[in-house]
Amino acid sequence: MRKSRKKIVSNDRYRLQNPYAHLEELEELEDKGVPVEAVYFGSEELHAAREKLQNPHAFDDGEGGFVGILPSRSRHSDQEGLEEAAPIAMTGFPVGKKKKAGSYSNEEIESIVRDFHRYLWKNRESLWPGKDISNALDVLDLRKSLECFGYDYREMEGIESAVVASGRVEVEGIIDPCSKVVYISSQCPPEVKRFTAAHELAHAVLHEMTGAVHRDRASDGSKISRQPMEREADRFASCFLIPEKQLRRHFEARFGRVPFMLTEESAFALGLNIQKIEKLHAERGSLHILLADAKTYNGVSFLSLTEKFKVSKTAMAIRIRELGLVRQG
Repeated sequence: MRKSRKKIVSNDRYRLQNPYAHLEELEELEDKGVPVEAVYFGSEELHAAREKLQNPHAFDDGEGGFVGILPSRSRHSDQEGLEEAAPIAMTGFPVGKKKKAGSYSNEEIESIVRDFHRYLWKNRESLWPGKDISNALDVLDLRKSLECFGYDYREMEGIESAVVASGRVEVEGIIDPCSKVVYISSQCPPEVKRFTAAHELAHAVLHEMTGAVHRDRASDGSKISRQPMEREADRFASCFLIPEKQLRRHFEARFGRVPFMLTEESAFALGLNIQKIEKLHAERGSLHILLADAKTYNGVSFLSLTEKFKVSKTAMAIRIRELGLVRQG
């Protein structure tokens, strides 16, 4: 990347408080056969180092520059090898500067989640050695995702309650930054375990924590917390478990169009009678829930979106609504 363009990226990332801004632009160039590092300063050595580490973000300092590359000479020199340098390898997803809880916008959270999804997909061979992963949803592995940030995932009994200043509360998940462990209650249904683990993953990615943080209630994503820190974690969890691009693709494959509209033809394809149609028109959100849990359409059977993404039907319905996949008159 020419110096002027690099400066623009650095300034934009600082202004947006998003160390991943412009990442899609850089990856589009990489997909076209132009290495990201060549866009920065034409270093073949950096590309080779990233290939060797199986980490496309290694040495990226999150501000449009690099760390650990050619420390004893100019970064722009690509005439010498890396053997004399002392590169600092980044072994996990590059986490940027964390912001104050409550200061993330929904768009920023979506962007961070997309970048992490991309990281998991591009590094799937090294993250899951020997496993053939061809489905993008297969990388939404909470154990492996937490490992990327240095956390162990453990399910266990005996964490169902805890004593806090306000009294005893029900606890479904705990993230302990000191021991680097996330505990999930083994008593929860599968969809609650997944959402709770994704919620704790959000804390690891987004928030500075001085001690253990516990989730006081079971949630499958159907209710969003009002506390800023918890609300951001819920938003992250929803975006992580139900990626927009994948949901749009699977929604359209099932129902033929986006946005979906309830007409005589689509109602017939869903097998609805007149009473059910009137109810769907009268009750806000009921059509979203119906589509989230539908297993047939126009005579074709399939896994419901709820089953496909392994979430609750209410959580799926909320995601369908917020992405505008249904249009109601």
